[in-house]
Amino acid sequence: MRLADAVAEADRVLGAGLQELTEDSRLSVLPPEEVDQWDLPQDGRKVLRTYGLPPIEEKDDPQDVVRRCQTGAQPELEYRGIRYYALGLLDPHHPTRVGVRAGSGEVFAVPSSDTEIPASMRDRFPDGLAPRLLNSGVPQFVEFSWRWYRLIPIFAHLVDQESHAEQVYLDMLRSDPVSIPRDEVRNFYDNFRADVKSLGEHVLSAFAHIDPAAATHADSYWRREILDWS
Repeated sequence: MRLADAVAEADRVLGAGLQELTEDSRLSVLPPEEVDQWDLPQDGRKVLRTYGLPPIEEKDDPQDVVRRCQTGAQPELEYRGIRYYALGLLDPHHPTRVGVRAGSGEVFAVPSSDTEIPASMRDRFPDGLAPRLLNSGVPQFVEFSWRWYRLIPIFAHLVDQESHAEQVYLDMLRSDPVSIPRDEVRNFYDNFRADVKSLGEHVLSAFAHIDPAAATHADSYWRREILDWS
């Protein structure tokens, strides 16, 4: 995939509807029937029921998020007196959970406990960890999740291309250190990196248009995810 093709595919994903991204919900991991009884804004319940969430990792168990999604009508998560409906893990390799705050419908990354803080860092968090805002509402969280699910393979392919290009460059230098035009090759590599970073910033800008509160603040989960990949 050429960089121009990657940019075009990213724009297609950013402009596509959820029905297309979920392949008419064929890929969707849907919540339990009790979602209709959850104390959430109606649009949040509807989008969860219609489109669900993407599997956490396509190559792993596609029901991973469902196993950890609550099945009852009452919020199953409680952290410091605030109750949340559990939607699963934020990351399959980390205990932080996705929780939807009862009533408001805001979506947070909810720590499993204050023991998540390494002992060496607890002096920096004397009051423990606080839930971190993921999205201002369930519709925005569902939309971000599906778009990012489709965008990750694009960035992963570019990262592979970058690694391959760097390795080719190093191999060329080792085989013919005199005649290889180092500056020319280096400039090509640097320009490629700059273009990938620009694509990441483009995606982040599109996400910020959907949900500014979730993509613009310094501690934004989505901001970190997108820019880390780019």
